[in-house]
Amino acid sequence: LTGARKLGKGASIYRLFPVFYILVMFFLVPGIFIGISFLFEADEKAFEALGSVIVIFLFIAIGLVAYWYKYKDGPEKIVAFMTARQFRYETNQSLPEDMAFLKAEVTRLKEHTGLADPETEEAEEGADA
Repeated sequence: LTGARKLGKGASIYRLFPVFYILVMFFLVPGIFIGISFLFEADEKAFEALGSVIVIFLFIAIGLVAYWYKYKDGPEKIVAFMTARQFRYETNQSLPEDMAFLKAEVTRLKEHTGLADPETEEAEEGADA
């Protein structure tokens, strides 16, 4: 039940988290294990040796990830990363509307203060010369 809560929290923080979770847990991890099993089922000793080396490195990698998660503030770093990614995604999605709003505001302020555009000033100076 705790795992389901953590997955739900991840999905609420970062909208693409469920997609990544499905890709990793249902395609990447099974693909790795199937590949390792094919290496051990091969008739050549070289493939079995390669499978053994991959299994050793896999155990080391899993141990390092577990250590990082438990003792190096892994959950906080993951939440901070997903929050930053979601903020960047939402910012990119709202950027066109924000730019249109800012352009309208700058135009309104220029009209209010009576400032001329630099392009029109250069054109007027060029015409006077």
